[in-house]
Amino acid sequence: MALWVFGPSNTNNIGASGLIYATATFLITIGFAKRDFLNITLGIFCALLYGASLFAGIIGVQSGVSWQGHLLGGITGIVTAITVAKLQTAKASKI
Repeated sequence: MALWVFGPSNTNNIGASGLIYATATFLITIGFAKRDFLNITLGIFCALLYGASLFAGIIGVQSGVSWQGHLLGGITGIVTAITVAKLQTAKASKI
């Protein structure tokens, strides 16, 4: 959705790589936001698994690949992880 709003006009964006970037950054961020050992371990594993290709896709190394989709997917994953962590913390403190 963010790519449709903020992406360049007259371009075709095909594939689910934005979703993959959102999921990867979500896993990395939620681990540190919740300060949970299992989530941190999963986040570090995910970061090591994707490694340099995660960042290369965001800065647009390969021509013909929508780096905007990767960047916006990553931002969406980070924002979602922070929001989920805050909501879970607020819910836990009410109980």
